[in-house]
Amino acid sequence: MEENKIAARSQGSFPLDDPSQGLLHDHYFVRQLLQRYLSTQDQKVKQYAGPKICEALLQHTRLEEAVFYPAVEKLDAAMITRCLDDHHVADELIEQMQNLSPGDAAYDE
Repeated sequence: MEENKIAARSQGSFPLDDPSQGLLHDHYFVRQLLQRYLSTQDQKVKQYAGPKICEALLQHTRLEEAVFYPAVEKLDAAMITRCLDDHHVADELIEQMQNLSPGDAAYDE
């Protein structure tokens, strides 16, 4: 059951009725991909997992910004400002990674 949810999320599906579960699945999905990436020297695995990790992180941050941040901002605007700053840094790192090839030393770091 869990694998089906992960597979669906990796293909762009998202439980609209429960975005919190979607975010939790994103965390699990990225952790699994990252574990695969870091535990292998197989370039085919890295070429698959690296871009998928970047894509999933970008989707995840956009979802947080669209669904959760507007509601939370009403309660704690300073926290949302910090989170948006963190997302900006993450977006820059992901953009740098997308200009490298999976398996490059800089990409692995």
